[in-house]
Amino acid sequence: MPHHPPIPNFSTSWGEGRFADRWMVVHLLSGVTGGLFNVFVTWTTWQVLGAGVVLMILWELVEMACKIRESAVNRVIDVVVGLVGVGIGLWLTTRVPGATARLLWGAALALTLIGTGLGVRHRAQRRRLRTRAASSP
Repeated sequence: MPHHPPIPNFSTSWGEGRFADRWMVVHLLSGVTGGLFNVFVTWTTWQVLGAGVVLMILWELVEMACKIRESAVNRVIDVVVGLVGVGIGLWLTTRVPGATARLLWGAALALTLIGTGLGVRHRAQRRRLRTRAASSP
């Protein structure tokens, strides 16, 4: 079994933090994207929040299946931060014209995908470095 250093309370890198890390921004943006998506589907607030809860929890399960090591506290915080993002997105849909909300949705989606890509790339680099370190004499 590989040795993992302890998870720090706060991480300013793409590495996991017990309470906060860069992934929180991605979770927040994905929630905003989800809330803004309501400009296309016009669900009730409860339907959007319910879908947000389900999708955020499913994402955490995917992370677990991918063996991403996070504390239970971090997983809960990720879901809560994502739901705050959903609330922000829903709020924006009631404050800006539909065309603006659709543009904001596209921007939030793009930033979510960029952040996810950067984080996944960093994780792959860390894994390669650990593999090299483990295989060197």
